[in-house]
Amino acid sequence: MDNTNNTTEQKEKEKFKLIQKTDKEIEIESLVAKEIPDLIRKKLIEKKIDAYTYTPHPLLNGPRIHIRSSNPADDLISASQDVENDLKEFKELLDKEFKKEKKESKKNNIKKEEKKEIKKEDKGKKEEKKEDKKEDKGKKEEKKEDKKEDKGKKEEKTEIKKEEKSRKDENKELKSDVKSVEEKSEKVGKKRGRPKKE
Repeated sequence: MDNTNNTTEQKEKEKFKLIQKTDKEIEIESLVAKEIPDLIRKKLIEKKIDAYTYTPHPLLNGPRIHIRSSNPADDLISASQDVENDLKEFKELLDKEFKKEKKESKKNNIKKEEKKEIKKEDKGKKEEKKEDKKEDKGKKEEKKEDKKEDKGKKEEKTEIKKEEKSRKDENKELKSDVKSVEEKSEKVGKKRGRPKKE
């Protein structure tokens, strides 16, 4: 049982399997990273080195890369390092871009918050203006009411003056009536022989 556990552990640790190696050729099978052989092939082609990838069978582990050159092992190591450097550079660019994006989104969020605050302040100012307008309208209505009251008081005063005048007129009439009655009574009294009142 120890032997089977060791072989499975070795297979899990292996990421590449050497299929063929000669002075002019090398062939490796990728067991885990299925995209790496194609990236290495592109780098080798850029260096004008004969290389190709293929999958021997769909049920087998993974794609293989075949390299033919004067020093295939060194070329494979060089291309692998180029791919690794490209991936590191790509990761750094992504990190920088995401950091920029985060900063910009923070700035945008801050700007949005500021805009919300400004809108709240503007809304508050508008409500204050509405309240001021309502107060002004209320004051105008109070002034109208005061004017109506003043007008009513003036009308009352004129009515009172009219009533006083009419009372005075009535009093004058009554006095004149009383005078005429007294004169008549004196005339009647003279006729009857009564003495004059003093």
